[in-house]
Amino acid sequence: MSTADSAPTVSLILRGSITRRQLVLGALLVAVLAAALFTRFWRLGTPGEVYFDETQVATAAGSVLDGDPGAWDFFGGPQGVPHENTHPPLSKLFIAGGMAVFGEDSPFGWRFLGALAGVGSVAFMYLLGKRLFGSETVGLAAAFLMAFEGLSFVQARIATPDSYLLFFILGSIYFLVSDRFLFSGIFFGAALATKLVALFTIFPIAIYLAYRYWQAEQGTERRLLYLAPLALLAFYLGTPAMFGSFLVDKVPPGVLMPKLSAPVFSGVYDTSLRAATVWQKYLCAPTINEPECVRSA
Repeated sequence: MSTADSAPTVSLILRGSITRRQLVLGALLVAVLAAALFTRFWRLGTPGEVYFDETQVATAAGSVLDGDPGAWDFFGGPQGVPHENTHPPLSKLFIAGGMAVFGEDSPFGWRFLGALAGVGSVAFMYLLGKRLFGSETVGLAAAFLMAFEGLSFVQARIATPDSYLLFFILGSIYFLVSDRFLFSGIFFGAALATKLVALFTIFPIAIYLAYRYWQAEQGTERRLLYLAPLALLAFYLGTPAMFGSFLVDKVPPGVLMPKLSAPVFSGVYDTSLRAATVWQKYLCAPTINEPECVRSA
């Protein structure tokens, strides 16, 4: 068949496979994503200085970019620089990456990747709505609401961990319901390496997996009975394999308790410190010969 004969055939196939409804829905999706892109990036460099929590997060990211070892100190940080290390470091590494590309003094640079994550969250919301309800219309409605929802809009324009957190959580949930468990675990690990509040995502994940297992017990999804152990293994291996280094620094030889990084486990560290203080003050009596705390009689 000649090239001239094949061209009308291809045209007919395209016309037959893409309906007018699909064209309209595709155009609406492009419009929603374009609106998300515009609202997240228009005048992103304004204001031209740090504000809100950027005064600590963006400045800490700048210290990371400068290679200052004090950037990772839990208390204090570099001399004279506002400091934030109460959250895991992944978002600050992303912010530092934006600074490396656009300049450390560029407000657009330290907000760029967070705004991009905000647009990605809208895309994931579309995919999630479409997957859960089997409807492109529902996916579009969900993406539209996300694009113009106030909190996600504001957070996407500020250099803080929250925009990255939302992106990774939505990605983890979408890949979970799409049966791509390894990717779900990777995104969940990234969410944990951004902010520990991602732990709360475990509850809807557990409910969803329990529901899927119940479906399998009822015979509507028998294959899950065999895939469930492998799926869970893939999910939970995806987290430490990709982001374990952000959660635990290293395990010193001969020490059972790993040296936990203060930014990630600050809550655990603070609770342990308070408990040790109470133990020392009320339940222990250190002696000269025994500087270690020993129980009083």
